[in-house]
Order: sequence, then structure tokens, then C-alpha cells
Amino acid sequence: LTSRVQTSAEWLFPETSQLVLALVWARKGGLDPSVREAFARAGIAHLLAISGFHVGVVAGVLFLLLGFLGGSQTLRLILSGAGVWAYVIIIGLPDAASRAAVLLTLVVFGRVAKRAVHPLGALSTAFLVLLVMDPGALIRPGFQLSFAGAAGLVLGYRPISDRLHGFFGDRFPRGLRKGLGAGIAATLATLPLVAWHFDRVSLVGIPLTLLATPLIVLAIPGIFLSFLLQVLGPGPASVIASGVEVPLLVLLDI
Repeated sequence: LTSRVQTSAEWLFPETSQLVLALVWARKGGLDPSVREAFARAGIAHLLAISGFHVGVVAGVLFLLLGFLGGSQTLRLILSGAGVWAYVIIIGLPDAASRAAVLLTLVVFGRVAKRAVHPLGALSTAFLVLLVMDPGALIRPGFQLSFAGAAGLVLGYRPISDRLHGFFGDRFPRGLRKGLGAGIAATLATLPLVAWHFDRVSLVGIPLTLLATPLIVLAIPGIFLSFLLQVLGPGPASVIASGVEVPLLVLLDI
């Protein structure tokens, strides 16, 4: 399956295939070392990790497709959650993706049971579940950074966003304020771990993350859609992929 995905990526994204494989298939080995070093120096290496956004896109696409086939919302939620786990297992259970999959499962259970899911409680549960499954994960940088970043978002995103609003008022666009609040919260939470593990701290990580994240947000759904359309025929898939490759090339030039 991996070789098939790699072949498809090379055909659909001739200039950015290795970046595509890193973004959706957790295969960073083919990335040029200079590209990986540039991402690390810029403080945006975390954007190459399979994260909650990727898991959310997979879940959303599956949920929509299942809607065309009929069935109750409960069944669609359960099958979407199962599909997410299949994806995460196939790509090798990377730490951030596993965390996101557990969180999604808890959200699905909450929706089915019609119960509210507390973000911090769900994050704590995910931490314990993954630690029971693999106690050695605790010493992995990816595991630590994944949960530290998520905890930073849960605990710090709203206070920082509100503080920015109090300081700048309506002069600061709401979307930009939220993005900056999330970036600052996650960066501050992971900063000590990044310094400890990698002996470096990027002072431009937050602004570059704000520039690069929209490009990732645009590209990821298009990448998945291109792979999906390729099953139906090369024409539509190639058209979508050509458009998606533009933000990926811009990302490489940041």
C-alpha cells in the first residue's frame, strides 16, 4: 500500500511528492535534509507531523461519503471513527495522530451518548490510554511535544486570545487573533521541550507558523481528495493536484 501511495504521489505531485508523503503518510525519510533543517530552524517542523487536523480531515471526508450511502448519524460517526483508526494504524501510529484518534473516539462516544466532552478531561484520558498502550512513549520527543502543544491550546488559547482582544480591541481581526492566540499558546507550551531535545529555539516560529498554517490547511484536504479521485480516473485527480501543488511550493519557499 505504501509503495502504491508513493507512486500516486510522484505522479500527482511531481515537484512536491516527498513533502506530500510527509504531510499525509508520515514518511519523512524522502525529504531533502536541507528542507527538514530549514523547517526546524524556522520553528515550523511540527507542521510536518500528522496532527489533529489531518485526522479531522479524514474523519470529515469519511463522514460526508457515508452520508451519500445513507445510514443514521450515529452509524456514520462510528464508521468514521473506525476509518480514522485504520488510517492512523496504516501510517504507523505516530504519536500526534494517535493522540488525535483517541480524542476523536472520545468525542464520538460523547456524541453517541449525548454527553459533553470536557477538552482537558479528554486530553488526560488520551494521555493515559496511550501511556498504557506504550509506556515507552513517555520518553519520545514526539509524544511529549504532541501533548504539550495540545495542553497549551486547551489551557492557554482562550486567555491569550482574550488578552489580545482586550489590548487591540476590534482593530485586530477575529480570525487573526484566534490564530495568533493558538500559535502563542502551543509555542509557549512546547518551548522548553524543544530547547531541551533540539538545543534550539526559533524566535520566528510563531509568525512563520501563522504564514505556513493556512497553506497546510489548503493543501491537506486537496491531497486526500486527489488520492480519492484517482480511483475514479486520472483527469479530475490531476486537476485538483495541480492546484494543491501551488501552496505546497509556496510552503517550501517560505
